[in-house]
Amino acid sequence: MTVSCYNRLKTCTKKVEFDLIADELADIDLQLERAEHALNWNSEGLIDCLHQTCLIVLNIKILGIWNYMESLRNVVSDLNERVVKAQVNFLELF
Repeated sequence: MTVSCYNRLKTCTKKVEFDLIADELADIDLQLERAEHALNWNSEGLIDCLHQTCLIVLNIKILGIWNYMESLRNVVSDLNERVVKAQVNFLELF
């Protein structure tokens, strides 16, 4: 869902709409760039965590990553909803 909303915002908005949300998209891109470089199978300590008990992995790593992904999903989804609502409102006017 996050990827679909993000891709829609990047590809299906008109220039005037995109200009209005460009700063927010830039913030999202920055968060994604950080994740691109920080969250991977080579991340420090990840292999050690996978060797520990499932409870420790869930409490330390998975929940941390989940919180990050949930936060990112909320930001992208909120922006997407606002753009779609504005597009619908515009179409209703004309």
